[in-house]
Amino acid sequence: MTALRRLGQIALSRGDDPAARALLTTAHARAPRQAATRQMLGELCAVAGDIDGAARWWAESGNAHGQLDARAWWYGHIGDVTAQERIRQVIDRLERDDAGRR
Repeated sequence: MTALRRLGQIALSRGDDPAARALLTTAHARAPRQAATRQMLGELCAVAGDIDGAARWWAESGNAHGQLDARAWWYGHIGDVTAQERIRQVIDRLERDDAGRR
């Protein structure tokens, strides 16, 4: 599972989304509670424009430690403002959903 997750992370960083999705999906099937795997699957969804899918993957962990802000920053840093904005949309949605539960 760890090797699958790490290979998925490498594929994600190289922009090979199909390979990343296949590797991370397999890793998730073997260890569904691993937060790092869920975060990367959510990132794949967000970058692809699947805001609902990303929100589902990230709902449990949220952005309590600023990890999603860090990913949004990274995409902005490398000049992918579309991915940055999509991640920001998911963060906003999670914050609204969290506020609605209080």
